[in-house]
Amino acid sequence: MNVFRFFLFLIRKRSILHLTSVHEENRVRALFGEEFQYMVVPNLPDFRLLQERDVLPSGERESRTVKRVLSVGRVSPIKNYELLLHAAQHFKGIADFIVVGPIENKQYYSQLMEIMCRLDIDNVQFVGEKDRESLLLYYCGADIYFHPALSENFCHSAVEAMLNGLPIVMSSGLPWLGVSDFGGQVVDPENLEEAVAALSALLCKKNKELTAIGVRCRDYILSELDLDSSRKAYIGLFSS
Repeated sequence: MNVFRFFLFLIRKRSILHLTSVHEENRVRALFGEEFQYMVVPNLPDFRLLQERDVLPSGERESRTVKRVLSVGRVSPIKNYELLLHAAQHFKGIADFIVVGPIENKQYYSQLMEIMCRLDIDNVQFVGEKDRESLLLYYCGADIYFHPALSENFCHSAVEAMLNGLPIVMSSGLPWLGVSDFGGQVVDPENLEEAVAALSALLCKKNKELTAIGVRCRDYILSELDLDSSRKAYIGLFSS
């Protein structure tokens, strides 16, 4: 019995599948059809990581000549960091890219380091895993959030970035595609030209414009999370 069949055997013992987004529901429904009852209840972010956007000392962001692009996630092939590296190559002297997260796959990390060495990419830093307090500082100190992952079912870091008021460039493998109507950028995770164009569209903007886009991204994700409805949905899920 392969893993897929074993998983199917297990879930057939349940009448409800809990999914964290409509995006994830559509993918699972494509596999299993209408055999199960689906209930979409989003995950919730760590609210200890949320602050008002403008927490940097007065004038610090305005005085920087090089913008900061942040990405948060474990270093693993699904995160598609090679797209980030190739995109960063186009913004030397314009933006520094910072990746926060544990090295889950050492072989993949070595491949990324080889790409950086071969292409002489000096504006990307992998800083490893950070505690909550340090991670909050990275969110607050960034100008843009970039998430190039091939696929995510919820993506806590993208949600946290938007809740912290960061303008976002994210792949179409994430569920929050509606952010494109609020100033965020959605790109094909396998299309470098799209990623470069989306980053360019934000990096060329002044700080006040970026802040305004970040506020709209925050409004979008707050409307999508609908915390009171999520609470009631969880109660309904576990009482079913």
